[in-house]
Amino acid sequence: MNESIDDILGLKGREIQQAFDELHRNEIKSKVYELKLKMPHLGRCPICTLPVPCKHFSSKSKISKDHVEEPLLTHTIECFDFTDYLPKIIPEPNKRCFKVRYKGQNSIYNFDYNLRNTSLPNEKRLKRLENIESYREYKLKREKEKINFLKEEEECKKKHAEHADIARQKYLKKQKEKVQEYNECLVNRIEKIKAIVGKDEEKRKVAEERKVKYYEEQKMKLEEYYLKKEIMKKIAREKVLELQEEVVNFKPIKIKHVL
Repeated sequence: MNESIDDILGLKGREIQQAFDELHRNEIKSKVYELKLKMPHLGRCPICTLPVPCKHFSSKSKISKDHVEEPLLTHTIECFDFTDYLPKIIPEPNKRCFKVRYKGQNSIYNFDYNLRNTSLPNEKRLKRLENIESYREYKLKREKEKINFLKEEEECKKKHAEHADIARQKYLKKQKEKVQEYNECLVNRIEKIKAIVGKDEEKRKVAEERKVKYYEEQKMKLEEYYLKKEIMKKIAREKVLELQEEVVNFKPIKIKHVL
């Protein structure tokens, strides 16, 4: 009663189980091979499955056929018919079945042949891996876009700083030229002012000399005038004295009136 299913099925059951295991392994290898064949067309590395460029290849053209595995044997591709390992019974159009007697009871195991082509035991695992890979690719794409955005922003800031520096250099150059021109104009103005001041100084000196000369002439005239005045006073005094003497010494003259 404690016999296993292998003991019940016997040699033919073990052969069927081995056939299913071999089919399982071969189908997984076939799917892996198909996936590796698709990798170069999807722009991915067949070794690390990352988007090219990666550490193995720098571009799609560098992916050689040597890095793609050899095709599987003919018994592992789609032409392999696993029904050769099944009991020779008359199947339904799209089904396979076999009978098993266990504990005095007959059991019939059925499976859909078409469903076998589409539902692998590791299909969910493969889909999960595909989703993980898609999510990883999405994250890498987002990180790449973020890095590119930051790089573009950095380049934009760098260009803006370069333009600002160029504008500042132009402004400083223009201001330097203005200062130099102003200094040249200032030197010319200072020279003109010095020339004008020198002329004014010469004119002032001439006017001062003329004024001094005029004052000296007027002084000489005044001295001459006062000198003449003193002489005239002296002469007038002498005349007055002479007149006084004449008056004192005057003898009256009698005048006879003739009638």
